[in-house]
Formats: sequence, structure tokens, C-alpha cells
Amino acid sequence: MAQRQKVKGQRRPGSQQALRELNSHRILEVLAVEGPHTQSDLARLTGLSGGTVSNIVRKLAAAGTVSTEAAVVGGRRATKVALLPTNQFLLGIDIGRTHLTMSLTDSARKELATHDSRLPENHSPEETFPHVESVLQDLLKTSGIAKESIASCIIALPASIRSSDYSIVQDTVFHTWAGRDLRAMAQDYLGIDVHLENDANVGALAQIVCGDYPSARNLIYVKVASGIGLGLVQNFSSPTSSTAIDGPRIYSSSTGLTGEIGHTQFSEAGEVCYCGNRGCLETIASLRALVANLDRIRPGKKHNTDSILTAANEGDVVVSRMLTDAGGALGRSLSTHINVLAPDAVVIGGPLSPLGDSYLDLVVPAARQRLLPAVDAAVDFSITSLGTRAEVLGCVALAAQMMWTSPRA
Repeated sequence: MAQRQKVKGQRRPGSQQALRELNSHRILEVLAVEGPHTQSDLARLTGLSGGTVSNIVRKLAAAGTVSTEAAVVGGRRATKVALLPTNQFLLGIDIGRTHLTMSLTDSARKELATHDSRLPENHSPEETFPHVESVLQDLLKTSGIAKESIASCIIALPASIRSSDYSIVQDTVFHTWAGRDLRAMAQDYLGIDVHLENDANVGALAQIVCGDYPSARNLIYVKVASGIGLGLVQNFSSPTSSTAIDGPRIYSSSTGLTGEIGHTQFSEAGEVCYCGNRGCLETIASLRALVANLDRIRPGKKHNTDSILTAANEGDVVVSRMLTDAGGALGRSLSTHINVLAPDAVVIGGPLSPLGDSYLDLVVPAARQRLLPAVDAAVDFSITSLGTRAEVLGCVALAAQMMWTSPRA
């Protein structure tokens, strides 16, 4: 039998060197996504022994990859470890139906430059990607960074992305972008390697990495915008997690079609939805539905998100009624998902999030009324503290995660 020739420098998957590199990447990923931790925390979060963590940290510090400093935690001496910025950078791009938000950061997720602008309705990738590339050039110039130094880039879109060919799963959603290999198009226009993700998914990741729920084991994020999407993150760094997997992970299916809460039926006699079904939640509770309803009631004026927010803050009776109905519908629909998944937290984001508790108070009672007592007692509801930047922050967090994640056997 012919023996496999050993290539000089090649690492066998089960070799000690490969294992050390894998363990190093596990530690770096935790630091990149979650920020500084003590060595004992790193051992707990990665499942590695204290001695292994100590040895790896010592080598990473000698290489200038991490910094260490003495600390006192709970009355005990500890060593705090932080990721040092490298000459590699992260890029997050959130492309919505009418907005573009971008964030360029160092490898430790410190923001160096940002951009936020409006996009025309029904924009196409042929129109938008050249604009994104132009903005990227401005961000790079402002930061003094070469494009080749971008190590990881995530683009969020308001649609489910098929992982096999990076196309949109349902062409009724974000239809001007349907039927394309969007990853290949983005890479051709931008000249960098990119990955695509659903906007609600990265928004969910941001709530754990950058938001108010770093210890949540399972978290649901609902983005209420032109559509309504749901993202679910399982946090394997949670103190209650017993798995050896590290860090927060976005839940996704083999088809890429997850979290389409906006297209669950709310009313059998409701309006026909653009997805082809009838009475979908989006026909009642989405921002698109609210604006269309206000246009119908008050013709002659083109309404938008700002119109809804302003009218709501001024106590407009028509908009207040619409928001009450929409919030109640969202809460009732959410209750089923909450009973099934039993998350620690449910966070609501999107363009209506500036309404704060006045909007949350319309959603939560309708949800809690239908929850199992034990589920109700364990779940916390909130409006995202990250505002409309949740999605781009989630893009950067996922970019950091992918930058340091090495393939697991």
C-alpha cells in the first residue's frame, strides 16, 4: 500500500501543534467577541484547563497578540487578558431596504470610522454595491488603512440567505436582490472577502456581545422594520451552559430560512401578504403596514418612519391606535415562539425602538398573558439599548468571531 507523503510543515489534524493552535483560536475568539476576561474565566468559557490557558496566554502575550494585567476579582488576585489591536481590521455593513450603515473597526472591535445614509426604495445590488465601495474608500482614507488589511467582513441583509449559493431564499422579500450570488457580487465590487447574514440574526448576536445580556443562554431578537424578522442566539459562554462549544452562536437552518415570524399567520381573514399567504403578522405589525395604513387614512401626504415616531410622541390618536393593535399582534405571535424556545431574554429593535417603553408596553402584556408560568417567570423583555446600530454592531461581532474561529473537528 502506498504511503501518504508527508509535506514539510503540514500539520496533522490530531497533532499537538494543531491542537495548540485550535486552543489558541478558542481563546482569541472569546476575547475578540466578548472582550477582556480573566484567565480563570477563559478556562471556564473554553473548557480548557487553567494550566493550558496560562501557557497559551503567555505565548500570545510574548507574540504581542494579547496584553495581561494584574487584577483583583472577588477579593482574589487574577490575571486579566485583553486582545491587542493588530494590523488586521473588521468591517460591518448593514444594508436595509432604505438605509446603509457601515462600521470599520480594529481587531478588538474598537470603531475607527462609521457611515450612515439613506438608500432609495427598491434599490438593486448593481446600484448599491458601487455606493458601498465608494463609502468604504472614504472610511479607509479617514482611518489610514489599506483595503488589504480588512481580515473579515460581514454584510447583513433584510432577508434569509441560502448558505449553499448566497442567494435570497424567498424572492418576494427584498425582491430586487433575488436570484443572484450576492457574495460573489459583493466581492467583485468591494475587492475583499465577505460573508452574508440575515439582519435579525446579527442583531441578536449584538445583544449578547455589545448589549445588556452577556449572560443570557438563549436570546430572541425581533427586528420590527419594513418587515419583521426574528433572530435566535445560543450563548455557550453563559455560566449555565454545559457544552464545550465557546461563545454565542447564531441559530440557523440548512436552508437559511429561519426566524420568519413576520410571515406566520395572524388572521385567516387578513390581507394577502406579498409572500403569497394571507393574514401574515407583517400585514398588521410591520412599519410598512403602519405607514400604508396612515397613508390610507390621511391621503395627500407621504408618510414614513419619522411621521410615525413624531405622531406617536405627540399622542396622535390614530397612530396610537395603530401602534396598540400592532404591538398586541406582535406580542401574541411572539408568545408561541417564547413558549417553544423558553429564552432568557426577548429584545425588540428596529426603527420603532426610539419609542422605548411606550412601545414595549404594548407588546409585553399580550405576550405574557399567553406564556406558561415557568417560561413567563424566566424571560425578560426589553427594547434594545443599541438603537438602530444593533445590526451593524452584530456584523462586526460576527466578523471578529469568524476572524479567530478555526475549523473544529
